[in-house]
Amino acid sequence: MADFDSINNYRDTYTDPYAAQRQTNKTAGQNLNMVMSGEQTVSVNDFLNLMVMQIRNQDFLNPMEDMDFVTQLAQFATMQQMQELASYSKSNYVSSLIGQTVTASKFTVSGDTNTQTGKVEKISLVGDEYTITVNGENYTLGQIMEIKGNTSDIDFDAKGQKLTEESLSDTWVEIGIPATTTDPDIRKNLKYSVYYSTEELGTDPEEIMEKGTLNGQPNRRYLDSDIISGLKPGTDYYISVVITDNSGAKTAYQPLNIRTTGAKAEEAEV
Repeated sequence: MADFDSINNYRDTYTDPYAAQRQTNKTAGQNLNMVMSGEQTVSVNDFLNLMVMQIRNQDFLNPMEDMDFVTQLAQFATMQQMQELASYSKSNYVSSLIGQTVTASKFTVSGDTNTQTGKVEKISLVGDEYTITVNGENYTLGQIMEIKGNTSDIDFDAKGQKLTEESLSDTWVEIGIPATTTDPDIRKNLKYSVYYSTEELGTDPEEIMEKGTLNGQPNRRYLDSDIISGLKPGTDYYISVVITDNSGAKTAYQPLNIRTTGAKAEEAEV
């Protein structure tokens, strides 16, 4: 009995000399996992930590060969180069989005969706995450729903477009405004302002807005025709339409020259 008691006492008081080492290894492994899960790339320190852990936990009856470490080092170098290439490709892709027309959407705090369509105004790097700015709103790359490309020079450029004269009288004229795009998502963001003048108007939007007289309300949407009234009989007028998109970019149609019917007031008096 005494022998069994002494054995039990010895077992209860026995301290495993490797317990502390195993606990250290376990803690180190947990720390390593936390580092790996928080980082998007693998550094040299990560590889060294892994190698040390392998050495500590290897089977000493069947130790690792030197070539195993060489092979792992080569694999790590290849992986690091692939990560650098992926990072370079991503930065090039993000840079190419500047000036492109995109549709991006995100959830707000209230649970609603905030969707914007417009040009990418700027690119920001916050931590390891790229963000784009569309119409003053910031979005991540994962929140981009559609990329339409830089269509401003094609879809919004009305310089090659001509207004048409639909109807004409002595005091009013109806003009036709051809569409600059067939894409409904792009067109819904375009705003039209009609100007007229007895002086010649160029194709520069700022010059047209300065010289011309605004007809009706500015920045109207889905405008395919308009009536300008209150004109003088027998008078030459120049008419143009300025288009503005969400980013504030402006373009203008070729001015339309019309002459109202009837005789001028001074001619009628004679």
